Amino acid sequence: MGVFDAEQKALLELNNIRLIEATIRELKGSDGQLESVHFEGCEILERTGGFITTELKHSIPFIKQLDLEVSEAGFVVTNMMGQTDIPGIYAAGEISGPSQLIISASQGHMVGIGIIAK
Repeated sequence: MGVFDAEQKALLELNNIRLIEATIRELKGSDGQLESVHFEGCEILERTGGFITTELKHSIPFIKQLDLEVSEAGFVVTNMMGQTDIPGIYAAGEISGPSQLIISASQGHMVGIGIIAK
């Protein structure tokens, strides 16, 4: 699945911006600095920076077993208090959206408040 649609790809091409949709095999560098990007198919680009996107996949069977509502991106849909579409079931952190530790902790806190307030 590509990130850009045909119109967006045409705009990038019009502005001489190369789009590579191949899978990255490896990022190489030293001292925390990117030096090259190695793609499947053996293409290597020397770089000092760039933009990438990741594909997020969940392997949590209870999401499907409970038949929780899931967004197009594959995350469990919740309200601000972490409530799902099933009464009494709450979700927070990586299963409810792309997250970082601090965001997951905050969401967990909100879920706790939501449960207590009920």
